[in-house]
Amino acid sequence: MKIGIADANIFIDIMLLTLLDEFFSLPFEIWTTQSVLLELRDSQQALIHSFSDNQLLTIHDEAIDDSLHFSRSLTIADQSILSLAHSYQGHLSIRGSARP
Repeated sequence: MKIGIADANIFIDIMLLTLLDEFFSLPFEIWTTQSVLLELRDSQQALIHSFSDNQLLTIHDEAIDDSLHFSRSLTIADQSILSLAHSYQGHLSIRGSARP
């Protein structure tokens, strides 16, 4: 199963809980986009990139599918993640939100 991380807060929470090693040890293909990582501090990005360097995380460039007609209220990061999740058909995308 592929799991897309669509919000930097997911990574932040995992870091605060000191569970990065355990998270990336799960039997899933974990992926995100560059725009999600850009929402992290430099030190946080370095930690996450180490898992990419070890091939435990795939970091995609932006890939927005204009045929999906996203709401203008979605960020570029949201649109990019949703486009990739759509292309993976049926795989899970995890995002955090302060919105109700």
